[in-house]
Amino acid sequence: MRHFLPSEYGWELVMNPRFWCAFVLLLSFQAVAQSLNSDPFATAGAPTAGTKTYESTGAVLALRVLDDKRIPLDRQSVIKLENKNTQTAVWQTTADKSEAYFTDLGVGQYEIEVSAMGYLTVHKTYSVVGAYTTYNVEITLQRDPTSVDIKEPNAPDMPSKARKSTQRGVHALKSGNLKDAQKQLEAALKIAPNSADINFLLGYLYFLKKDFSAAQGILVKAVTADPRNAQALTLLGRVRLHTGDSVAAKATLEDAVATDPDYWMAHYLLADAYLQQHEYEKARQQADIAIDRSKGAGNSARLVLGQALANLGKNEEAIAALETFLHQSSENTQAAQVRELIAQIKARAAAPAGAVSASVITRLVESEVDDTQLRLSIKTWEPRALADAVPTVSA
Repeated sequence: MRHFLPSEYGWELVMNPRFWCAFVLLLSFQAVAQSLNSDPFATAGAPTAGTKTYESTGAVLALRVLDDKRIPLDRQSVIKLENKNTQTAVWQTTADKSEAYFTDLGVGQYEIEVSAMGYLTVHKTYSVVGAYTTYNVEITLQRDPTSVDIKEPNAPDMPSKARKSTQRGVHALKSGNLKDAQKQLEAALKIAPNSADINFLLGYLYFLKKDFSAAQGILVKAVTADPRNAQALTLLGRVRLHTGDSVAAKATLEDAVATDPDYWMAHYLLADAYLQQHEYEKARQQADIAIDRSKGAGNSARLVLGQALANLGKNEEAIAALETFLHQSSENTQAAQVRELIAQIKARAAAPAGAVSASVITRLVESEVDDTQLRLSIKTWEPRALADAVPTVSA
């Protein structure tokens, strides 16, 4: 009988093909085990397998934001997650693939709030019932009906460098990065100073920053370069309303509605301009047109309509318009002021003839509009649109 030395036995084992097969399989199992241990999302069949890895001592909420066509949103979203038990909140912004992740979540009720420029904010209540579970949630945002889709620009001769800077500027604008947007758009404007599209976008940016003087100067250049640009005319009219120049605003907005009779926001703002000029019948007519052509989005025009009707002495119609506004926008920040206005109109209507001054009702509702809430809806990068919201409605 032969006795093998350890070295001899080891050599024969190493040379054995079966040894190598077993060795490779062992290494494979170890690699899989290490992968599973390092990635809590990579369990067999998990929908999050292959996604970004996070360390978490609690539950994980993986959020994906889609547009109304069920496509990942083309712009950054801001997500607020509030723990209803502790009343604490954390924020995230979406990154690649329009996704965001919240980790270390405890069991309980959460309120999810998702917002993006050009889209309506969504609120959703969500329950976390397992401390070590990954929850995958999709949120679909609907386009803000007061925003406007931007079409292809009518500037095929725009220099390539200016076009690229404008693309970067609009991308920053879509994500609410006004500083970078301004840098890129101003760079583009230096190359193409007479571009109606670039001047419009830059004017809109200054409008969002509440620099109305700068916005007006740039928008004048935009409408000079393209007098048929209803979006630029409407925004210029709005800027002039903000600066208190309702006479100039009225003329600009009359040009806007003549250029695009179907653009309800131009009618809405023109109604406000007429209201400030005490042209109440014209204000009523324009408010009615705005409501009719807004396809359900023009409820706020009823504020102008109600005031115009009240000043025309049509108290019951005024009350009906304002109550409809409250019914459709009960959470509006102006609701208390509107209720006060309704009470004043009712008091005037109930007073004996001759007991109430014949003076018109003015400045009963003053808007505290935050212009940063305006929405600009941009398909790719193309200019030509106005993000709209509630204009001032005081006389």
